[in-house]
Amino acid sequence: MKQFVILSFAILLLTVNVSAQLPYSFSVYNQAYVPLTGATLFHPGLVWNVNSIFAAPIGFPFTIDTFHCSNFYSEGANTCSTDTTSATFSGFILTDAGLDDRGSVGGGTVSRSPVRYEVTGSVGHQVFKFEVFNAGFDQQLIDSGFMSDSVDMQIWYYEDSGIVELRYGPSLITGTDYFNYAGTMSGFVQNLDADGNGTTYLLGGNPASPTVQTVPLVSGTATTTFNVLSPFPPSGTVYRFGPLHNSTEVGTFFTSANAEVYPTAVGDDVMITYKGNETLTYNVLSVNGARMANGEANNGITHIDVSNFPAGMYLLHLQGSTDSKVYRFVKI
Repeated sequence: MKQFVILSFAILLLTVNVSAQLPYSFSVYNQAYVPLTGATLFHPGLVWNVNSIFAAPIGFPFTIDTFHCSNFYSEGANTCSTDTTSATFSGFILTDAGLDDRGSVGGGTVSRSPVRYEVTGSVGHQVFKFEVFNAGFDQQLIDSGFMSDSVDMQIWYYEDSGIVELRYGPSLITGTDYFNYAGTMSGFVQNLDADGNGTTYLLGGNPASPTVQTVPLVSGTATTTFNVLSPFPPSGTVYRFGPLHNSTEVGTFFTSANAEVYPTAVGDDVMITYKGNETLTYNVLSVNGARMANGEANNGITHIDVSNFPAGMYLLHLQGSTDSKVYRFVKI
């Protein structure tokens, strides 16, 4: 069973050479949380708990780090991992809190916390979306026999870019012992084996601007100190992981395949993720043709401040030496 060992690890004070690198670029943005109404249920009508397995075909080839995945896989609905049968696996952590179906209180058998998925978009640009909705906290059930608190969360896989997003919705958290530390764990786990050896990249500090910490594991035990996210990420928080080693995206010159502009509904910042090597120019125009911003974008993530823009539709024009593309976004 591919349950993340790190959900209960303690600190082991060892001297370790920390040389691993997160194989993803990391960024944060905000977008209104939208529940997956009408999506396919994993266990229609049935209650689930921290040990339940959720597996479904992604619908397109997808890679997590170096693992090729045909299926989405989650145990307990708070993580996702590769569906490989290899001795090691990798994956993402939404939270270290144990989750239960709120319908299980008092031995109930009718689900109140749907776990569901859907695939949206056209072929070549599809997005697999997983959601755990209205999930209760296992520790609250243990402590009190009821589950009044809850959380909504999603994981998205992007076909065309290999990007993974962790998305957080409305939550009610009144308990102090739902998590293993004074805040929640979130991040990426790489090459974890059956003995609990591997590397974790944990997000810590302010959920709006977290740091990424490299934390090696030896026998399921952290070998360095680390911080967790505190408080729990507020509704609308999106953590985006963009692969660094996807050969289909890396090139010398700009093409429409190696750049992305997001989100499509913007509050303060619009971002350009670019994986080529040449310097690009960008211009942000109103629908009336007025130039609102301009500058340069290089390999990595470029933030454009649009916080003072009036609400409405805008065009972002990216120009390279051999290609150009226009993206649309809405300032809300």
